[in-house]
Amino acid sequence: MNMTDRDRSIPEERDKVRRALEEDLKTTDAVIGLFYGGSVATGTADLYSDLDLRIVVKEEKFKRFVNEKKKLPLRWGRVLFFEDTGSAMPYTIAHYEGFFKVDIFYYRPGDLAPGIWMRDISILHDPEGLIAAVQQQSLQVRWEISEEYAEKWRGKTLAYVHESYRRAMRGEWYYAVQCVDAVRWSIAAGWQMEMGLTPNNPMDWARLEGEKSPLTENQRKMLSHWWMKKRTIEEVDRVLRDMLEVYLPLENTVAGRSGLQVNENETRRVWEMSLQSAD
Repeated sequence: MNMTDRDRSIPEERDKVRRALEEDLKTTDAVIGLFYGGSVATGTADLYSDLDLRIVVKEEKFKRFVNEKKKLPLRWGRVLFFEDTGSAMPYTIAHYEGFFKVDIFYYRPGDLAPGIWMRDISILHDPEGLIAAVQQQSLQVRWEISEEYAEKWRGKTLAYVHESYRRAMRGEWYYAVQCVDAVRWSIAAGWQMEMGLTPNNPMDWARLEGEKSPLTENQRKMLSHWWMKKRTIEEVDRVLRDMLEVYLPLENTVAGRSGLQVNENETRRVWEMSLQSAD
């Protein structure tokens, strides 16, 4: 089987695991809630989408489920490997033979709380109505840019600007490129905030490219233009210089909506400390 055939079979293989896990979990006594998040919940899943599975278990059974979190996925299909951050964490990611993954999160009833992430979910099993109630409350939740969030966003952006220069001057190019990319991500996050959207988690580029991207064509072109083409201090300078003129009005917008006090001239001065020569 070549790659094209393999990829075409992903939805079918993913559905097999999906049917298996739903049948299994709906008949498990300790499971009192089951729902999907992500693209499966919103109906925007494509060939390469994963399953964002959320499992609510009885309080007294929670610890056992977390301790045995790698056993359940083995019942649904052939697992290639687990992507896990530690035995005590209430989630794991199972990668399956069909070349897709299932993100599995475990919750206790008390862990469920209204929030923007609980609005676009697909409920599969909720006999006590716990999930539905939280989803309904979540429809009233609106994300707003706080002054604290804006300050953190601004501070991290400027820190990465400075670190880009320092690492490039040291010849630490992997680190330098990573820092430049972090500045690029910060601007993309700023565009999301400008549109009234909740930014992705730091350095999460999901849905910022391709058909699902909320960014304009011009914004996506700018992100592409800021890709470092050479490992030279001149290239770092080029990219940072271009990004500065986009960042400044964006910072003003974010600051204005959050109440953060900023000074454009001071921001420019701080940024230009990492340029070889200011205009």
